[in-house]
Amino acid sequence: MKSRLRVLAWDHPRAVLPLEAAGRAWTIATGGSIEILRRSLESFGDDVPSADRADLVLIDHPHIGGAVAAGAILPLDERITPDTLGDLISGAVGPSGDCYSYSGSTWAVPVDAACQAMACGHSIVPPTTVTDLLELAGSTNIRVAIPLHPAHAISTYISLAAGFGCASVEEAFGENDAALSALVALSTLAACGPSEAFAWEPPHALAAVERGAIDCVPFVYCYVGYDVAWSDVPVDGGPPRPVLGGVGMALLAACDTPDEAVAFAAWYGSRSVQREIVLACGGQPATSDAWDVALDPMYRAVRSGMQNATVRPRDPWWPAFQNDAGVILRDGLLRRTEPGLLCKQLSARCSRRERVG
Repeated sequence: MKSRLRVLAWDHPRAVLPLEAAGRAWTIATGGSIEILRRSLESFGDDVPSADRADLVLIDHPHIGGAVAAGAILPLDERITPDTLGDLISGAVGPSGDCYSYSGSTWAVPVDAACQAMACGHSIVPPTTVTDLLELAGSTNIRVAIPLHPAHAISTYISLAAGFGCASVEEAFGENDAALSALVALSTLAACGPSEAFAWEPPHALAAVERGAIDCVPFVYCYVGYDVAWSDVPVDGGPPRPVLGGVGMALLAACDTPDEAVAFAAWYGSRSVQREIVLACGGQPATSDAWDVALDPMYRAVRSGMQNATVRPRDPWWPAFQNDAGVILRDGLLRRTEPGLLCKQLSARCSRRERVG
């Protein structure tokens, strides 16, 4: 008798609906069944996954190193044939395939792709530069806001810093002109939004645009299914380099049936399933060919950003650093701390990242 595989997902239709449809198809094809366990979007962004409840987990790439160090996940290289694994990685849009590689191994199958983008109401002309954005934000007629939960405050800061010329994520947390320019812009944007934005996750911000409460969210992870007008993030010079999001499916160490679990992960990440099930059922697929045929205009609008997206570190120190730096940044923006001082605080936390992280 085939086993019941448990998949730990985040609690949003983009994650759950395609998994439910895929589970039905998997049962018909193999006789096995899929049980979906859920955790909050906040937990997905902040926590290394627990290995004690599930067989597979949807994981964000910055958590790979921490999950490996904790012994929570297992490498996939010896359980998926090289040809199949190579196709899963090379078929992903932008850097969504390579981002799950760490320390010489592959730790997850790309099954969902996203990056930061700009979401506006349909009557708004989206700004293409940060200079234009800040002018728009200063208008009394246009309401601009960004989600400022710590993980998203950090993501927006990294996207801004990359746009101002920081060549790496680590450089964004140094004391330099590009980092300071990013913090000045971020401080201005944070001051424009409502107080509740300091607790917003992306769906909160997108729902606010959809219902007309906000006109423009210039930095937010793209989510399919919202009635907003998407475009690349604004940038002063050069191509947009927004922070990469998305999801991989990883094998948890406590899984009793690892071969069956990995077979499901490889099947779920395959080009045909991503196109015919994930895309068709409200998911946000990871494969380039699914993005090519998607009807939702979001996919075309943010494609250039996806191709040039900035990949956050996957080292074990990053999750703790992201949490701590995100709180420093969120609290500093809330208190309207001077950007130069905030730059020094972030740089100081980065300088001790290996010891604290």
